[in-house]
Amino acid sequence: MKIQLIFFFLWIQFLSISVQAQVTPSIEWQKCLGGTYEESATSIQQTIDNGFIVAGRTMSNDGDVSGKHGNYDYWLIKLNSEGDLLWQKCLGGSEDDEANSIQQTSDTGYIVAGFTFSNDGDVTDNHGMYDAWIIKLDESSNLLWQKSLGGTFNDYATAVREVNDGYIIAGYTGSNDGDVSGWHYGFDDYFGVPYYDAWIVKLDFEGNIQWQKCLGGSKDDLAQKILALHDGNYLIVGSSKSNDGDVSGHHGSEWWPDYWVAEIDSVGNVLWQKSYGSTGDEQASDVIPVSGNQFTISGTAAGVIDGDITEVHGWNDCWILRIDSVGNLLWQKSLGGSYDELANSIIITSEGNFVVTGSAGSNDGDVTGNHGSTLSADFWIVQLDSSGTLMWQACLGGTGVDESFSVYECTDSTLVVAGYSGSDNNDVSGNHLDYFGNATQDFWIVKLSNGIGTGVTQSFFENCFSAFPNPTSTAIYINHEFHDPTLIGIYNLLGEEIKEQKVFGGNVMIDVCDLPAGIYFIRSKDRTISKFVKE
Repeated sequence: MKIQLIFFFLWIQFLSISVQAQVTPSIEWQKCLGGTYEESATSIQQTIDNGFIVAGRTMSNDGDVSGKHGNYDYWLIKLNSEGDLLWQKCLGGSEDDEANSIQQTSDTGYIVAGFTFSNDGDVTDNHGMYDAWIIKLDESSNLLWQKSLGGTFNDYATAVREVNDGYIIAGYTGSNDGDVSGWHYGFDDYFGVPYYDAWIVKLDFEGNIQWQKCLGGSKDDLAQKILALHDGNYLIVGSSKSNDGDVSGHHGSEWWPDYWVAEIDSVGNVLWQKSYGSTGDEQASDVIPVSGNQFTISGTAAGVIDGDITEVHGWNDCWILRIDSVGNLLWQKSLGGSYDELANSIIITSEGNFVVTGSAGSNDGDVTGNHGSTLSADFWIVQLDSSGTLMWQACLGGTGVDESFSVYECTDSTLVVAGYSGSDNNDVSGNHLDYFGNATQDFWIVKLSNGIGTGVTQSFFENCFSAFPNPTSTAIYINHEFHDPTLIGIYNLLGEEIKEQKVFGGNVMIDVCDLPAGIYFIRSKDRTISKFVKE
C-alpha cells in the first residue's frame, strides 16, 4: 500500500513537470459581468459545488445588476463552474458600500468584509463617516446579520477569515471612540485629518466584538491581509509610514510607506514586527504561508534601489518577499518593466510554486504581450518557483485598463482570476457598453486552462469531493456522498499519510489545527482526491 501511494504522488509530480516544460497560459473562458456604469471585483473563491463566489462593488442597476441601493453597493455574484451567472446580490444603502473580501464559511454560507458610508437600506448603526461593514449570508445569499464597526472617523475592513471560534478582521481606522480604542495619536496637519492605525477585530459567529486592537505609530499604518496561524496567533501584512509606537525599522521618510509585517498573539499583542523596503514607496498587498513556518508576501515597490531592494525595472515593480517565522528576510524579487506593475494577490500552487496577479503597464523587461499602451494596463499573472525565479508570465486584456485583484487555484489545479476590465477587444468580450457605445468597467473573471497549472487533467479530478473552507487554519469540512463508511486520509506533498478518519454521508469535520502550514491532499479508498491549503 505504501509503495502504491508513493507511485501515486510521483505520478502527480510527473504530470506537473511534463506540462511545465510546455507552459503556455491560455484562457479557458472569460466573463464580463456588470451594467452600463462601473464594477470592480476584488475577491474570488471556488465554492464547494465547484462554482465561484465573487465580491466587489457596482454603480450599475441594469445589465447583470439589479437591486442597487445608492452610489456604490457591495455586489456579490455566484457563478457555476463554466462561469455562468447563478445569482447576484446588491447590498448596502444610499451612500458608498464597497466589498473587499469574501470567504465561504464552514456552514456553506459566506462572510464578507468591506466598508460603508451608509446608514440605511441594509446598513444599520453606522458610527460616522466610513465604517467597516461585515455581513453574513447563507448559501442562497440571504442576509443573516450585518455589523457596522468603527468610530466617528473613517474605518475600513480589508480582509476577513473564519477561525475556529468566529471571524478575524483586518483593516485600518482613524477613530478612537465607538468600537475603537487604543489608536496611536497622529494628525495630518495639512489636511486636518487623523492618521490611520492598522485595526484588527475579532468577532464571534454572531458578529459580536470579542476584542479589537489598534496597531501602529503616529503616521499612517494599514493592515491589508491577515493569516490565522496554527498556534492561535495571527500574521498581519500591510504598510506603515511610522517609526514609533508598535513600528520600528522604517527605511524612508514619513511620506513613504514600507511593507509592515507583524505577528500578534490570540488577543492582539505584538510578538514581533518588521519593516521592509527602501527610501521609496512600498505597499504590501497579500501573504501566504509556506512550509517551514515561512511566509511569502506580495506588493508593489517604487523604483528605488536601497534598503532591502536590490533591483528595479521601472516606475513601480511587483516586489515579492520570503521571510522566516520571525521575519528575517530570506529572499526578495522585483518584477516588471519600464513602467508600472502592481501585485495585488498571491497564492501557492499544489506544486509549491507562487502565482502573483495584478497589473502591467509595461511591454519590456519581465513583461511581454501587453495589449495596451503605457496609459492602460493588462491583467498580469506570473508564476515563480520556490526560490523566486520567474517561470512564466501572461498579459491578459484589451486596449483599455484591466487590473486583477484576486487569484485562486481550483480543485483541478487551474486558476481563476478576478478584477475589472475597461476593454472590449483582444482577450475581452461581452463588456457592458455605456449609452455611447464605449466600454465600461466590468467585473472580469478569467478561467485559465491546465496549461498553466500543475498539469493534472480535469478528468482526474472529475469525481472529487469538496473540502472547505479553503484555505483553513483550524478545521476542514469534507462534503461527499459516500453511501458506506469510508476511510479517508490526509497526505502531504511527499505522499506521507498525516491523518486518517472514517466518514459516512454529509459534511464531516476534520481538525487540522496541529498540521504545519502547507498544501495537503485528501484521498479516499476509491482514489478520488481533493486538496486544501493549511494556513
